[in-house]
Amino acid sequence: MDGMAKLCAQAAGLPVEIIHYDPKAVGIDAKKAFPFRNMHFYAEPRAAKDILGWQGTTNLPEDLKERFDEYVKIGRDKKPMQFEIDDKILESLKVPVAA
Repeated sequence: MDGMAKLCAQAAGLPVEIIHYDPKAVGIDAKKAFPFRNMHFYAEPRAAKDILGWQGTTNLPEDLKERFDEYVKIGRDKKPMQFEIDDKILESLKVPVAA
């Protein structure tokens, strides 16, 4: 997930600070805490490549930048957002929360 966070920040042209934490130590239900899963999970297209001869044609960093630009274009970046769980986690870790 660190790599994905870094790619998303790069697409948005913003810095990223990654903070690792133990949901139990913070008092957060792991099912509700970022990064959404309390177990390792990944998917990769090896079977599609080996069995079907599929060749990927996407470029994730470029695709993320395109998606972010569309997000800004339609004004979603101006929509108010709340991050109560994130704020609780950061507060318990004594990490300053940006206003």
